[in-house]
Amino acid sequence: MNSIVNDLNRALAQHLLVNVYQTNQEVVYTGYVTTVSDTGIILATYDDYGIPDGAVFLDLTAIDEVEFSSDDLDNMAFRIQTAQDEQFVQAGGLTLQFDGHRDLKRQVLSHAWVDHLVLMLVLKDDEHFYEGIVTSVAAEQVSLQLLNKFDYTDQPLLTLTPKDIEVIEFQGQELTLQGIALPHLQS
Repeated sequence: MNSIVNDLNRALAQHLLVNVYQTNQEVVYTGYVTTVSDTGIILATYDDYGIPDGAVFLDLTAIDEVEFSSDDLDNMAFRIQTAQDEQFVQAGGLTLQFDGHRDLKRQVLSHAWVDHLVLMLVLKDDEHFYEGIVTSVAAEQVSLQLLNKFDYTDQPLLTLTPKDIEVIEFQGQELTLQGIALPHLQS
């Protein structure tokens, strides 16, 4: 684990584009590390076109490998540079600031609760992805009103402990659009 933390701190210090591979998921996150703590990281992510696309919190236990050099990263760096040079329209990237000396997971959940952000969660030992809005954050419990983007009337409540959360995606384009659409679809 120390080598992964060292790699993440190097990526942060040198502002290096990285691929972060997970231990239990096929999803690979590409972006820039913005915060490293004792328990997790915040990675500002990009879509396939090189446009900023929100961020992800990854619990350190969910990280298998940090890649610094590959053809994929070279291609992504080119796309990011092209998107910047051409000033492609974008939904925005990471706008929240985090303190690496405090619990990152709790900071993300608290920001989401206060700002009514739609999140996507991955839980330990669970193959499902959960999308929803945080309805409460307590010391040992988080409640999430789940969203079914195919049927907005289907909104069950999920209550869980923060320690069960491995991955939190937030402020990405798709999640942001769901947050904008939700009030109109509920009325």
